[in-house]
Amino acid sequence: MKMENHEMGAQGKTCTCSHHMIKPVLLLIFGLDFLLGALGVITNSFVQISWPIIVILIAIAMMSGKKCKCC
Repeated sequence: MKMENHEMGAQGKTCTCSHHMIKPVLLLIFGLDFLLGALGVITNSFVQISWPIIVILIAIAMMSGKKCKCC
């Protein structure tokens, strides 16, 4: 079964492994943080505190080492 996921990734189909969504979701939150700060929806002090935390979470996600057969 796992070999099938690997072969699917090689054929250009997307993998269904949940850990592939961590980095895009954190990147989306990172962008929304700055956008909402620029629009005045959230305060600049919140943006100044939250963006380093989001960068750290992205780095942890990248270092987590969760690999599947498709990686």
